[in-house]
Amino acid sequence: MKIRRKEIIKEIICEEASKREFQVEWGTKSGRIWDVATFRRNGVGQKFVLVEIVDKPGMIRLDGFYPKNLLFKYESEEVESYRAAISEVEVFLENEGYRALDEVRRQHAIEKEDRDYVFENMKELSSQFCDDNGINDVDINQALGYIAEAFLGMRGKEWEDIKQDFYKVVAFYMHNLLKVPSLEVYRKQIAEGMDEEIQKVKGKSLDIRRIDNKYINTAPLNGALGKYYSDRSVKEIISDYVYELNRLLTIEELQKNNIKVEQWKRDEALNDMANHF
Repeated sequence: MKIRRKEIIKEIICEEASKREFQVEWGTKSGRIWDVATFRRNGVGQKFVLVEIVDKPGMIRLDGFYPKNLLFKYESEEVESYRAAISEVEVFLENEGYRALDEVRRQHAIEKEDRDYVFENMKELSSQFCDDNGINDVDINQALGYIAEAFLGMRGKEWEDIKQDFYKVVAFYMHNLLKVPSLEVYRKQIAEGMDEEIQKVKGKSLDIRRIDNKYINTAPLNGALGKYYSDRSVKEIISDYVYELNRLLTIEELQKNNIKVEQWKRDEALNDMANHF
């Protein structure tokens, strides 16, 4: 029997989601990935999505609650089985999901003032971080340990109480990144082409990108905010930054700065070499 997904999701999830200000957008099959239903409301990170793989029916993935990997099984083409899976999704949302999204909604979002302040005071803020932590001269790899420990020290404290320390650690990271000659600071107007007042509020981004490839970039403030609010350990935070650095730098640059070259990076380089020949 054909599964009427929209009808079932409306019945089980939409009423409660609507009470919590979420609006639903219905997706259509397009390629292999099918975003069946996307729920969103105003605020940073206020979205969750019911996803299915078109050529592998029998599994619903619930996106929007990283790092949780949320999968709900159902028997293909069995209506009651699908209904049971959607009911499991609703149980998760009511027991954990909505609470997690409410918490994210209360968190600070990076704003124009944050980006402008770090950009305009980067060198001074980085120096203050070094003075606070007794740091003389370190390479990027050594800097990561200080950065990860700093985030742990901020954890659980209110934004207003730690924001100056937050700015310092981000400036310290950026200052060390910019020691690599192939990287530069890039500021792009956010909401370009939109109303002038919106542009004033949004301001400019604060990114670091490769000079030779503008599409390889990172937004240090946004990444740092996620680490402040996360429960990741020092080791995990360092691992996150090593991955980011592998994206930004060449193998030669990674080796020069004593940063671990991850296997995917080596594989990518081998594939590029093979394609070249």
